Amino acid sequence: MNAITDRSPWLALHLCVLGVLAITAPTWADVPSEADVAVKNLLDVGWRTTPDARQQIDERFAAVPDAVRADARVAYAYALSLVRLRREADAARVIAPLAAAKNPPLGVLRAQLWLTMLTRQYDAALVQMERLAAQVAAEAADPPLAEHRETGRRMGMMIGFLETPAEGSVPPAKLEDYRNRIAAALPPTLADGFAEGRQAVKQQHAQWLAQQNDAEAQADEQTEAERQRLLDSAKAERDQAAVRRRELAEQLQKLREELGSEMETLQASERPLAEQLTVAVLQGRRVQDELLGVLDEIARLSDLLRRTRDPEQRRLLLIEIDRLERIAARIRLQVDQMEREVAILEARVLEIRQRAEATRVRYGREIASRENEQKTLTRRESQLTGMEQRAVRMKSGRGQSRSLAARAAALSTYVAFPLEEEKQRLLATCEQ
Repeated sequence: MNAITDRSPWLALHLCVLGVLAITAPTWADVPSEADVAVKNLLDVGWRTTPDARQQIDERFAAVPDAVRADARVAYAYALSLVRLRREADAARVIAPLAAAKNPPLGVLRAQLWLTMLTRQYDAALVQMERLAAQVAAEAADPPLAEHRETGRRMGMMIGFLETPAEGSVPPAKLEDYRNRIAAALPPTLADGFAEGRQAVKQQHAQWLAQQNDAEAQADEQTEAERQRLLDSAKAERDQAAVRRRELAEQLQKLREELGSEMETLQASERPLAEQLTVAVLQGRRVQDELLGVLDEIARLSDLLRRTRDPEQRRLLLIEIDRLERIAARIRLQVDQMEREVAILEARVLEIRQRAEATRVRYGREIASRENEQKTLTRRESQLTGMEQRAVRMKSGRGQSRSLAARAAALSTYVAFPLEEEKQRLLATCEQ
């Protein structure tokens, strides 16, 4: 007997549940036309890809009249839609009262078991699996229906999942006890599928682990290659920096030597001129003093001349004043000549000093440029040190490996919920 495609299990179940669960649990009402519409509407909303589908499904289910909602297929359609919308925890709460009824359809028990496994309630899942095995055994024909064979195989896959990907989540002794009890409960025609499903998960898990190990090895190789690339790049740049640093040191030494040599030459040129200038200035001051002395004497004699009335004495004073004025004139010529010499010497000294200053500026720029480049190299070498340290500490980029590990540990990787099949089975009940 097919528990989903044949409506009779649903109708028989609702009569039983109607008396036991009353209002607190869904019952099976004979309102096929309105229930069929509600089932189709719920599945239509649940299979939408619009962002508001998650909210609409709740609104659509809440709008179903209580009398129509009494048909358990309506709640099951709601639960399937919740699974489709990735609301597994809500789906489990809806499925629970359906599964609690007497002799519920296999689809309900399969859905409850899968949701319980998905939420990692493994102890409860083992209890549900044993109940499902007993019901499958009670319904199984010879030869068994495809639905029964697939149910037995899926239970084996779930046991295999608990033994390998979820190893340790259930005490080994307890898991072995349930495995043996479930396998014993199944008829021989289904036991082989149970064993095959269990073994298939183990093989698939081994393949996932191999892929994960390969991904880890590849990630490690890529990380090591990147680490070596960074270290090689840093070493090459550091070697270039060392060569450049030596070149700069040699250039700086040469520049400083050239600066010292040119400054020494200029100083050697300035030194005799400065000495000559000093002598000329001193001589000029002596001549200036001599001129001032003659001028003072002329002034004194001129004053005496104004106060003297004696003709002879006045004649002698005039002769002396005239002589002194001729001497003063000669001294003035000497002063003018010496001032010109001093000006020439000062100009030459100034020129040499200006050349010396220009030389210092020119070499200073060259030296500063290379010193700045040395500082830049020092900063870059510090950055290279940091890059080398980061390369040494670099961890393997195992993003793909972590993704594979997550998939290898996920129930849906091995036992996917047959959502489309359940939807079609449920829709088939609406066609009868």
